[in-house]
Amino acid sequence: PYVTGSPDPPRVVEELPGQVEVREAVCSRLVDTMKKVSSEMDGAEVAMKQSCYLPFTAQHMGTPCMGKVPEHENAYVATGHGCWGILNSLASGLAMSELILDGKATSVDLGPFDPQGFV
Repeated sequence: PYVTGSPDPPRVVEELPGQVEVREAVCSRLVDTMKKVSSEMDGAEVAMKQSCYLPFTAQHMGTPCMGKVPEHENAYVATGHGCWGILNSLASGLAMSELILDGKATSVDLGPFDPQGFV
């Protein structure tokens, strides 16, 4: 099983990948909570503890930014999915592959996610 906590308030990332602080108190609270709500988790061993930043677009209320990067030839972006990244990865990947290979996404309307709206 995978357990995650609520995100902290937005901030500018200064740490390099792998250098984000793992807060033991937060990890312990999550483990304790899972043991209370799931009898199957009571005896489970914690395999890994890690901390990371969730990429999201604060100014657009968490709307992902996906599409061709304005004013750059052959540059594309797909970011800002926050905690929904894994869930949305298949549709995002399909739409981006269509955009890159065919010049237009047909499976997903990328209009609301256009990078031009984020600059």
